[in-house]
Amino acid sequence: ADPAYAKPVAPLAVFRKGKPNGSSQPLPFRYTISLRLPSPLKEGATYAIRFHGVNTAKETVAYTHLPRTVRSLAIHAIQTGYRPDDPYKRAYLSFWMGVDAEGKHGSCTHTPGAFELLDAAGRTVFTGKPELAKAGGAEEQISIHEKADYTKAAVHRLDFSDFKTPGEYRVFVPGVGVSGAFRLARDVWEQPFRAAMLGIFTQRQGIELGPPATAYRRART
Repeated sequence: ADPAYAKPVAPLAVFRKGKPNGSSQPLPFRYTISLRLPSPLKEGATYAIRFHGVNTAKETVAYTHLPRTVRSLAIHAIQTGYRPDDPYKRAYLSFWMGVDAEGKHGSCTHTPGAFELLDAAGRTVFTGKPELAKAGGAEEQISIHEKADYTKAAVHRLDFSDFKTPGEYRVFVPGVGVSGAFRLARDVWEQPFRAAMLGIFTQRQGIELGPPATAYRRART
């Protein structure tokens, strides 16, 4: 149990963001609700989250805070994976919470002291120190576009470039959660390369398309 939440406690702020989740009409949306809490959650404790005035399937949901096993939307690692000899192997810690009822942006400003690389069995195989890549509120220059705060949040680099042992891993930030699983292997770039080349090939206009080169069939234009 967590003494800080022994009695019902309202969040300090509630944020929401949505994205289209289909193509029917009216257009369906999937929403992410983020809560800014008065105190950190206790690892291993279970909490009841009760919704008031929100049209959700359940009025109350249970959440057990196990950051070493719970996937976090704030930890971004490339799902293609990495070759052991790739010169840069980095994940990022960043989370835009959305906007509150007044349209004010919220972000996760957690600044961890360290991060870990976990193997498939959940064992720590690498420990590193996060590096601030972009401060909260700072503007960025992207291509020819004007400078703006595109992420609406601070961004930390989680660099494990020196780690080269093949296997399946997840990035873990204590108190936050883990990334999706990814591989370190020599063949990780083969599937994306084949997909990209197939896409380019099937856009050619002057030839007939079909097996054995591609399952997509199209007569010569």
